[in-house]
Amino acid sequence: MSQANESAVRDLLERWAAAVRAKNMSEILANHSPEFLMFDVPLPFESRGLAAYEDT
Repeated sequence: MSQANESAVRDLLERWAAAVRAKNMSEILANHSPEFLMFDVPLPFESRGLAAYEDT
């Protein structure tokens, strides 16, 4: 991975983490596709779509 790509990924993750800490749902979801599929450790193990993610 190039340095520029690594910096872009780190920046995205840092912005997402800050949004999670601030409980800013619009920023949390800013880079998620409406149809994304997420698997998590705590229940529910599977979430489909933005609405399901917001409910977690």
